[in-house]
Amino acid sequence: MIPTKRVITVEAEYDLTDPELIGEKITDRDRVEQLVKHNVRDCFEFDEGFVSLTVTCSDY
Repeated sequence: MIPTKRVITVEAEYDLTDPELIGEKITDRDRVEQLVKHNVRDCFEFDEGFVSLTVTCSDY
């Protein structure tokens, strides 16, 4: 069977209660989203025909 769609899922999670991270300044969510989109596109030549690229960074 020839695939008709490819979905790449990446999840990165930080434990902000980690003593090494407490009090550290973390990068703004919007900036993280921009950086990840930029870096993903750089990994693939000419976006390889991406139909969409969604990156979401949430703090909770």
